[in-house]
Amino acid sequence: MTEITLYKNKAAVDTVQFPTDWSELSAKELSFIAEAIYAGKLKEADLFLCIIMNRSRKKNLIPLLDLEQCAIDGIPLVKFITEEIMLTKNPMPEVKDYFGPADNFEDLTCGEFEDAEACFFSLKEMKEEKYLNSLMATLWRKKVNGKRIPYIDYDVKPHMSVFEKINFKNKIIVFLWYIGCRENIAKLFPLIFSGEGPESDTPPALAFTNCIHMGAGVKNGTRDNIRKMLLKEFLYDIQLQLIADQNNANQPEK
Repeated sequence: MTEITLYKNKAAVDTVQFPTDWSELSAKELSFIAEAIYAGKLKEADLFLCIIMNRSRKKNLIPLLDLEQCAIDGIPLVKFITEEIMLTKNPMPEVKDYFGPADNFEDLTCGEFEDAEACFFSLKEMKEEKYLNSLMATLWRKKVNGKRIPYIDYDVKPHMSVFEKINFKNKIIVFLWYIGCRENIAKLFPLIFSGEGPESDTPPALAFTNCIHMGAGVKNGTRDNIRKMLLKEFLYDIQLQLIADQNNANQPEK
């Protein structure tokens, strides 16, 4: 956090603690960011105002401020939000008696990710809440003996109603979290997500399915075998394979 003082006509109006990291953003602020990104209308000045209004002790803050100066002063402070989505901590680890994935997709399987990707891209393109519900019904499951029910032959339809009842402003944060986890994976496995690997010339929603087909074989087994693997373990194998392929391609011909 950093302390900032708000002014009007050079007179101090209020002092607020302003976040400097994604982990310091409140649920209300994350919801505002998620909805704005979902609608394609995230503006730096609006984001700054949202945060200071949320954190100010003043009940009617806006009339007290020089809004033009706020926009100038506030834009640098929200750059860490607008430049990169880094929310990887699951914002809703438990919904009633349904439990979501670990932070940063640490326990996500390839099957979960493949099916969640279809929901994610449909949500981005169609802007229909039902796809967010499907994504959550895929990733949030009940526990048996302390562990989430495995995502094997799992039917999401009977569980959809649970997520349909959640307020949109609350669950849209999951959309933001999913983006943050995807972007982190892209950093960890750049060859796969850079367009130089299996995503090349493939529609985004099918890119990971193409990756699974590429990885099937003697080492990883069938497509069904791969869907049961942990996502990051599989991506690590594929990354090594791509590096080996590049090295072989760069070897001079004998």
